[in-house]
Amino acid sequence: QGVATYRLKIILPNSEIKNQLAVLISEQDTSYAIYVNGKYLGGAGKVGSNSIASVPETKSSIVILPIRETDKEITIDFVVSNFSHRKGGAWNDILLSPYTRAHERLAHKKMNESLITAVLAFVSFCFLIFYFFERKSHHALGIFLFARIVLLRNITTGERILLDFISV
Repeated sequence: QGVATYRLKIILPNSEIKNQLAVLISEQDTSYAIYVNGKYLGGAGKVGSNSIASVPETKSSIVILPIRETDKEITIDFVVSNFSHRKGGAWNDILLSPYTRAHERLAHKKMNESLITAVLAFVSFCFLIFYFFERKSHHALGIFLFARIVLLRNITTGERILLDFISV
């Protein structure tokens, strides 16, 4: 439990790619904030110095880095506070890449989880129907329950796609 600041100083290349850089922060199960050259650009939850001031939030973020043509270097500060989760701190990937690649990576993760969820919903529905037609087939009910449990786990962990559909 506590607060930590990770600092990264980046010497920028002399190319067009520096105008499109972004930071992709995978969900962290804690509160975090991103500062670039001392300016707050985003995060999740509210970083605080104790359990009362800190508000955890679990979500992925993409932060576009505001880099000017004249910038030779930037400093990225990643501030994390955790007073509520046993793992605490930054424990998933933090990726610096061109914005399009970061956006594609996040979209692919969410699409994969959505596809798995849809398949599990379909399979569970089919086995439930099969069970209603063949009541002696208890394995169909077992497969239905298993698929439903895996489906619920899938929408509430990882990218937590359930949170994209409801507001908390």
